[in-house]
Amino acid sequence: MITKAPVRWTIGILALLAAAQPRTARAQVIVPTCSQLAQPTIAQDGGPATSPLTIAGPDATLGSATGSALVATIATTLQQAFVYVTTPSCAAIQDIIAGTAAGATGNYVTPTGAGALMPCTASGMIPDLALSEVYADTCTPGLLTANQLDLLGPVNVSTLVVPFASTEPSVNADAAYVIFGFGAVDYAVKPWTDPASIFEPQIASSGLMLVGSAIGLAPPKWASPLVANTALTAEVKAVSGGKANAAIGILPAITAEANPTSLKVLAYEHTGQGCGYLPDSDSLHTDRINVREGRYALWGPTHFIMSVDGSGNPLDHNGQSNSSLAMLANLLASTGPSSSPSAPPTALAPQATAVSESTKQLLMLGETTAGLVPWCAMEVVRGVEAGDESSYAPPEPCGCAFENAMGSSPSPMRCATCQSETDCQLVTGAPFCSYGYCEALP
Repeated sequence: MITKAPVRWTIGILALLAAAQPRTARAQVIVPTCSQLAQPTIAQDGGPATSPLTIAGPDATLGSATGSALVATIATTLQQAFVYVTTPSCAAIQDIIAGTAAGATGNYVTPTGAGALMPCTASGMIPDLALSEVYADTCTPGLLTANQLDLLGPVNVSTLVVPFASTEPSVNADAAYVIFGFGAVDYAVKPWTDPASIFEPQIASSGLMLVGSAIGLAPPKWASPLVANTALTAEVKAVSGGKANAAIGILPAITAEANPTSLKVLAYEHTGQGCGYLPDSDSLHTDRINVREGRYALWGPTHFIMSVDGSGNPLDHNGQSNSSLAMLANLLASTGPSSSPSAPPTALAPQATAVSESTKQLLMLGETTAGLVPWCAMEVVRGVEAGDESSYAPPEPCGCAFENAMGSSPSPMRCATCQSETDCQLVTGAPFCSYGYCEALP
């Protein structure tokens, strides 16, 4: 119910008191520059040395739970080092277009192991490509030109969350518009009537822009000044005030799921729907089935945006063809949607080598671990932020393999294992062996 909220002048003071401790001398921690860490490496086959690529994109400080994890996954998949510079999605795209330096902080991402992140100072580094969690048009309509290519990476999922003790099960788009547009001042939606218990990411956060696109609330119109990018902040605030039912916030799905005893994901009812949906089949599984089949609306693809020449060849920040960048672009084109509404893979210059099945599987597992949904598991696609969806049939479906990797234990009756098409001949409706499971024909 939307009600006229009483005008209240409330000053909340939260003080953290710590006992004074004697100061002791500490060794100064020197953070190396990213350029120092990112030295060219000699190829094992004796070929020319390769330099790490520089990617600009969001991290946890900007409300992203998947950006750096996705870059780490790609680093280990391609055995290619990167420098990942912390930059909001929209600013990263602008840096690619203008050829300007990105943020001051970053990480050197190693190509071995799990893609370890080594903090470094990134001042002055111009990115070779941008990782954005929103469409470029969400930042500024018509931002990209024929000189840039937008390749769609795996799908990111946002959620509206409340404390686990909350009795609220769902929220719809209209209610969310009032909650975050008015911040319980002037107008409120019960039980979210306390301004001090409404939390949101930074205005530059892609999560805020995605949810804002879904509910029709532009970033400048968000009312609440209480910025909280971590689940812990919102939960502690709600519990300490005894207001579990009054608290609500926005978090990436993977962050919410990492706090199952303190946070609860709300079912979201999008405009035109008759009921709300969780991202998953229920609160006990993480199969993302309602995202993959088009019922849950708060999702969007990641975007890798790079400069290209007139023939579609990727160009680095120096305007030069780069074999490492071309290899990455080929991987994204091969594992992205086969008919991307943003930029089809055919817009990319033909590559000399195809991506192997083992490489695709390695990337799929890494994307899943990072909290993302690979395109081979999707059954819908969209071309604008939170826009209309259309049916999508991946050429090499991996729905069953994705669910297994997410720990959802797919039913053997629905997801029979296989090693070849022969193993799937008697499986009704799933005669195609893909990623180790019998799947429907693409």
